Amino acid sequence: MVGPFGPATVFAEFCPSLRLIRASLWVRSTRIGQLLRALLVGPVTRQGEESELNAGLPMFAEKRVAPHDARMEAVHHHFRRNLNDIVSATTEAGAKVLLCTVATNLRHCAPFASMHRPDLEPAERQHWDRLYQEGVAAESAGDYQAAVARYLEARQ
Repeated sequence: MVGPFGPATVFAEFCPSLRLIRASLWVRSTRIGQLLRALLVGPVTRQGEESELNAGLPMFAEKRVAPHDARMEAVHHHFRRNLNDIVSATTEAGAKVLLCTVATNLRHCAPFASMHRPDLEPAERQHWDRLYQEGVAAESAGDYQAAVARYLEARQ
């Protein structure tokens, strides 16, 4: 969702058209496309790209995507289509394909943001806040059993 063409990107507006995304990438790969970009935006240096990328996750803090955001359907479609196209291209070239999921280390790379559901009433939000704070306090005090209980209660 936070990639260069996803709904949570900070680099451009979300594009729901996979054809436009692919056309844009193709144009950028040509010398003419690179010249046009340099004329319109200015030259992009490796150092400039790195400093922009190293700004990290805080750049995306205001670009959260809710679980039921309508744009997610387009992202899932793009992913499915890209994966199918990759598999087709590799098998047509005679290569064998192995697909697997990517392992995630949630302990050292936890999600950086969350959102409440849109229909949460103010009283429910206050109740959630109280339970969450109680969970944080219990966790800080080393009472992990109580912390988990408060977090699970807040999740409800």
